[in-house]
This record gives sequence, C-alpha cells and structure tokens, in this order.
Amino acid sequence: MTNPQLTCLLTDVHGMYLTMMALLKKVNEHLDGAPHEVILLGDEIDRGPRSREIVEWAMQNKIRTVLGNHIDLALAYSEHAKMGYKAKCARYYDRDVWLHNGGDVALDSWGPKTKALPRDVLDWFASLPPYIIIDQESEGRKLLASHTGYALD
Repeated sequence: MTNPQLTCLLTDVHGMYLTMMALLKKVNEHLDGAPHEVILLGDEIDRGPRSREIVEWAMQNKIRTVLGNHIDLALAYSEHAKMGYKAKCARYYDRDVWLHNGGDVALDSWGPKTKALPRDVLDWFASLPPYIIIDQESEGRKLLASHTGYALD
C-alpha cells in the first residue's frame, strides 16, 4: 500500500466480522476514501460467529496480521502440533484448552460438526509473526505492534 493516511490497528475481533466491517466502513467514510491500512493484532478467531469470514478476508486481502494467543491455541490444538509446531503462548496448556476458549465456535464457523480447521488456514496461522514493525516514514519513527508477550526462544 502506498502512503496510507491512517493505519488501523485492530485487536481481539474474536469472530465479530460484521462489527469489524462496520468499523472499517466508518473509517473509510471518515477518510473520504483516502488510502488506509488495516493491521490485525491477534485474536481474530473464537467466541464470535464469523471467525471464518475474518480469516478468509485477511488471507484474500493480504492483511498484515500478528499472531495472537487464540490462533496460537488453535495451532497447538491442530495437527501442526504433531508436525512440530511449538506454541508460543499455549505451550503450557492442555491441547483442548482452545475448545474451551471459543475454539468450538470458530470450528462451527467453518461448518457444523467441523472437527479441524482447513490446512491452508492452519498454514497461514503458522506463518504469522509474533510482532511487526510499522514504519512511520513521515515522522522518521517505527512502531512495534504485537498482541501479547511471547517467549521468543
């Protein structure tokens, strides 16, 4: 994106796709269509009914997204744990803790009786960084954005 006038940092959307879209519509109206960037700072999934829509929107639009603890929990629950994925914040939890923190609702957003998230979604989750650096060129500064503290070892 070239020279966004605003960077929208959104966190803890938790499956509330329609609410997020309503907010972004207001932002667009406020900026009168001027370019802006959206960055998701974790916890896009769980609890709300539209986790799938948020994830698909972020993936399709290449939205910069930071790993949050709910995605980390989903990865720890998934087949990725069997393939060597080392949870960053969830490593001290039992495998099923994700289901008790809204994972069951997230799975339902992919379809009733869904037992596992699609592989492409899990691969995207696993690619998310624990933080990103945002250049603020006009001010000659940088901003580090993260969802939560992680053991980065």
